[in-house]
Amino acid sequence: MQSKAILRFTNSAGVLLTAAGVAMFISNGANAGFVPPHDPLFEISMPVMFWIVGSIGLGVGMVCLFGKLASVKLSLVLWFALNFCAYWLGLVWIAGPHSFDGYWGGLADSFGISPLTLNLILEMACLYLLAGSSALLAWSRLRQITEQKAGYLKIPCPSCGGKIKFPPADMGRQIPCPHCQVILTLRKPEDMMKMVCVLCGGHVEFPAHALGQKIPCPHCAKTITLLQPA
Repeated sequence: MQSKAILRFTNSAGVLLTAAGVAMFISNGANAGFVPPHDPLFEISMPVMFWIVGSIGLGVGMVCLFGKLASVKLSLVLWFALNFCAYWLGLVWIAGPHSFDGYWGGLADSFGISPLTLNLILEMACLYLLAGSSALLAWSRLRQITEQKAGYLKIPCPSCGGKIKFPPADMGRQIPCPHCQVILTLRKPEDMMKMVCVLCGGHVEFPAHALGQKIPCPHCAKTITLLQPA
């Protein structure tokens, strides 16, 4: 289950990266017909650079907004931020401290802001993505280690198959599944049983106490009965 802090960060990062990608596409359209500078690092025109960076940012943004695995979303944001920072440092090294003013000035002109303001926005956005993703990845890893040391138990939801972690002290509590919201009782992990969905052929794993229950198949979503494996 994703923590609220991770969910809020990845959602905000997704909005930020999606907006940045769209802004670059708009800038390319607004500056069509003008002779743009060439990027000094990769020797390609800035419109091409905008298409590349914008597409990658848009892709990472979509994963952040609609992806399921928090670790994947955080890793992608960190990867994007590190690459952007490395590109930025390379541009400064080759063209000087105000290099973004000249090479990314078309983006500022498209939205009626000064290059200095754009530079500040990029700095703050990059710092936010870099610091947030790295801190939350480290926190997630630390939490996993703490849970392992604390002897957290893990069981699958009998309705959707989603994994649920809980401390031994919560044994016997009834909670809504964090994945499908079906009410379930936290039990001691049992030997798992497996069957094949007769409708789609997908493998379904479930605890022994759920035998005979009707659930939606986690693969095809059609209702099946949990049966003793043949």
